[in-house]
Amino acid sequence: MDVVMLDTWKVAKRALKTSDVTDFIQETFKGVPNIDAVVQRAQRLSDLIREHDYTKNGLRIHLFKAQILGMSALKNSVRSDLSEEMVRAMRSNGLQQLSSHKVQVHIVPGNHESMMAGENLLTVRDAILRVAEST
Repeated sequence: MDVVMLDTWKVAKRALKTSDVTDFIQETFKGVPNIDAVVQRAQRLSDLIREHDYTKNGLRIHLFKAQILGMSALKNSVRSDLSEEMVRAMRSNGLQQLSSHKVQVHIVPGNHESMMAGENLLTVRDAILRVAEST
């Protein structure tokens, strides 16, 4: 089975700083109708992720990784001093711990927020379609 992940990180259990996720969601989606429900769902999801026990399996992971670090909500959960250079060195964003197959990394223009913006969307779409066609 193949799994496509968009700028995802594997963080250690209980390392996810849920307050950072909440702050990120509130800032990113301010002005969105029903923002309180969006924040509540994001908090619930981050709580589930924070407590999840990960195991290595046979999934083939395709990571579409943003070229630029930006202000990702996970930034401080990975390392408080995380820099662009460190992100480039952490090629699979820790996801290799989850798969017995080599993680296929596809670098996408932009940062976590802009990688799906109009100017980058075609690049992401075409790369995901290539993955889908090859499986």
